[in-house]
Order: sequence, then structure tokens, then C-alpha cells
Amino acid sequence: MRPNLSASRWAGMFLIAFTCSVAAVTSAGSFQCTDSTRVQLAAVRPVVSASAAPVMLIAQKLRCQGFDSKVPGQLVATCRFQSGEDVGCSLVSQGVAREDANKQQRYDLPTCGERAEARR
Repeated sequence: MRPNLSASRWAGMFLIAFTCSVAAVTSAGSFQCTDSTRVQLAAVRPVVSASAAPVMLIAQKLRCQGFDSKVPGQLVATCRFQSGEDVGCSLVSQGVAREDANKQQRYDLPTCGERAEARR
């Protein structure tokens, strides 16, 4: 499913709700959907010492919220597994990514601790 690009504006950024079936993982913070949309997770960065991209994302169907686009076909987004767990925070807990305070502030996103507390 292609993201709806006629999305509303929010805090200077647009919000796009879309579903991504992950086709390929390029790093601990980036992957490509089967519709060729490239996703960069909004609030995490890959850990340099991590030796491999998290292949456990491949074939996962994720629910995502796009915030920004750097280039056509690439969205900066937060995504959740079907269980509701945040993908970025899952990668942080696995040690393959770390939280990025600058991106959290830019996109007005809660920390992983705050996200976990909100799910309770």
C-alpha cells in the first residue's frame, strides 16, 4: 500500500499513516517496503558496533506514521509491529540501535521509556 501523500501538516511536518511490508533491511534504522518506499526510523540511529542489520524485520507488516521526507520515496517515520511494540525501541533494546535525542526533539517524540510507560 502506497502512503497517502495528501496528508495533513503537523508542527511543520506532515503525518502519513501507512502500512509497510518490509522487503529489505539496510541498517538498524532503515528498511525498504515491498512497494519500494524507503523508511528511516525517526528517533533511532544504528549502533556502529552492530555487525548486521536486523533481518528479523524482513517480511514483517508494520504500521507506520511518516513525519518527513528527505527525497521522493523515502519517509522518516515511526513504526510499530502488529503487537503495538515500537520498532525503534525494540531495536534499541536489542542493542543494534540507540535513541537519538536530537531526532526525538525535532519530531516531538517520546523516549523509549516514555513509550513503554504509555503502553501500560
